[in-house]
Amino acid sequence: MAALNDMEKKLAEYKCDTNEAICLKLVRFPEDVHEESTTFHPEFSHQLFGDDEVAFGYKGLQIQLYYSAGNLNTLFKVKYTSRVTEKFDCVQPDDVEVKIREIIPAGFCCSTDDFISLLEKEGNFRPFGSLQHTYRVHNEEAGEDLTYQIHKVDISCQGFREYHERLQTFLMWFIETASFIDVDDDRWDFFLVGSEGDSACVFFAPAPIKTDNGQKDWSDVKRLDAWLSAPSCSAPIKCIMHSVSPAGAAAGDRPSAACPHGRQGAKGHRFEKYNKDGETLYATVGYMTVYNYYVYPDKTRPRVSQMLILPPFQGEGHGAQLLETVHRYYCTSPKVQDITAEDPSENYVKLRDFVLVKLCLNLSSFSVEKLSQGFSEEMASEARDKLKINKVKADFLNPFDCHRFEKKHARRVYEILRLRHTDMSDAEKAREFRLEVKKRLFGPYRKNQRELAKMRKCLRPEELASHISQMDTTLQHEELEKSYQDTLADYRRVLERLAQV
Repeated sequence: MAALNDMEKKLAEYKCDTNEAICLKLVRFPEDVHEESTTFHPEFSHQLFGDDEVAFGYKGLQIQLYYSAGNLNTLFKVKYTSRVTEKFDCVQPDDVEVKIREIIPAGFCCSTDDFISLLEKEGNFRPFGSLQHTYRVHNEEAGEDLTYQIHKVDISCQGFREYHERLQTFLMWFIETASFIDVDDDRWDFFLVGSEGDSACVFFAPAPIKTDNGQKDWSDVKRLDAWLSAPSCSAPIKCIMHSVSPAGAAAGDRPSAACPHGRQGAKGHRFEKYNKDGETLYATVGYMTVYNYYVYPDKTRPRVSQMLILPPFQGEGHGAQLLETVHRYYCTSPKVQDITAEDPSENYVKLRDFVLVKLCLNLSSFSVEKLSQGFSEEMASEARDKLKINKVKADFLNPFDCHRFEKKHARRVYEILRLRHTDMSDAEKAREFRLEVKKRLFGPYRKNQRELAKMRKCLRPEELASHISQMDTTLQHEELEKSYQDTLADYRRVLERLAQV
């Protein structure tokens, strides 16, 4: 038994956490391949490596999945410091390569040199589809606003099918229940977010040359310095200077990222700025898939299926920009009945709250005067008619009746905007708001009370006592209060974010 335990301990040394072992990267420049600071890791890997998210048989396992920033050409390599077969002949390691090949499409690189050679073609990459929205995000590190674009595309766009096969591999690492979609179904719409690098002037500053009498001639350098010091140099041109001789430049010497005049180097902005040799290049930021369900007799119901902003770009507001753009795109179509989401996560619900509040700010039914009068049918109807945010309920007896619809989204918007205009330091106003929110939150408990009334009529006393014990009134009040406090905290976060817009 002791020998068995000792063997288990030795074999346990060959277990690797796959969330740590998998190294993802968006590569813009050759040196990014070896730059550890640009690496990010999955949140999930259970779909390939089981619930434990462990790969057995290796020490120092590193699974490299590097993508070119724009076209997502892929480098796939597996490295490790030792393998279990080196000490235990009878034990086989997990075949991690086979598992990864299940999700990445053919055509990936196994050689770093081959992958780097593909970076030269990134200048040819252009976003797919039609431009829907352009926006700018201020980058503190760069000290300037960076440009991003959102495009809508369908699978018929040339080259997009292959690009999407590479893009969707990220879903497995960041969405817990992700699955690949059937792209041959033409009801799918795709929305892509990408960053656009400003044009940059990359040049070599000439080094001083020696004259026939052995003196250094600085004339070229002085002329260049005078040009850089001129007022015209304040134009949006980024300089990357490096003192090399013309021969050195021809030999491929690389410019440094430092400018002696304190100007920002064009390569200095990781993940947002993407400039190379004067070209404007594009980097993939994230995407969303939307399925257009048929609604009898002549409508569609766009349903958000998957949404992902890649980790290097998270926390910058791209998700809100994407969701708002998608809502604005569909709500103007007379054929769209309503806009929904498939099994939305908690984070998605919070994001949707922010976007819907922002969209409803300009609706007359949500004016300050009407908010103080309580939630109304006018609010629900206007939100549905103009923004398509309330799902129409199906009525199988009268399928043409579109007057029955859910109001929970409009109701949440109302509560958030009412909180915005409520002085919570005023005890009476705070009480009115609390009761207004709890009135909605009490719905499930009210349903329990109706069920209890029915059970009193048909259950024996001992059966009824068992059910009543599960519906303890005190416990329900405690749960209701906790639900209210959680909701209030979520609403305040939405308002804090809204104040920054």
